[in-house]
Amino acid sequence: MHLSPDARSAPHAPRGPPASHSSVVPDSCPVTAPIPPDCEMAAARVAMAAVLVAVLVPASLAIHYTDCGSKGATISDVSITPCGNGPKCVLVRGRTATLNITFTAGEESKSATASVHGKVSGVPIFVPFELPDDNACTAGGMTCPVAKGSAQHYSQAIAIKRIFPAVSALVKWEILDAEKKDMICLLIPVQLH
Repeated sequence: MHLSPDARSAPHAPRGPPASHSSVVPDSCPVTAPIPPDCEMAAARVAMAAVLVAVLVPASLAIHYTDCGSKGATISDVSITPCGNGPKCVLVRGRTATLNITFTAGEESKSATASVHGKVSGVPIFVPFELPDDNACTAGGMTCPVAKGSAQHYSQAIAIKRIFPAVSALVKWEILDAEKKDMICLLIPVQLH
């Protein structure tokens, strides 16, 4: 490597403390070989962070769903974490997934209740799925009473139990108003794995 006369006489920048787990590759690391061990470790940490971002970010992307009768509500986002971004949300048995729905309420309501049903491929009926707490206000984080036009966010953790069969299913997730009418109704295709 050739240095200009100005670069040879310029003082070297201090290297500073050894790279920590949260540091990036130091500016003092050469771009060409040989690469010092401390620079290799810093580069390896950056590469690992990039891999983790590539793997984890798709796990919380918006999911495929069908609106099955939301009453005037405008749905702006639906996601399940972790899920992936295929045509079916892959839910791993023995783990917990979290459903998030962001919407603008189309009607007012004194309360809101979550109702969940599932239909396994080949079975013509939806079977109820019991939530630990179906109150969409206290357990789901919605602002109640619900005002017409209000921005709402609903979040629910779901335990995907190991005893569930490894099957494809269609989940019907509803948020019901005080009169038990659909405020939100979503059909979400899932694969239990």
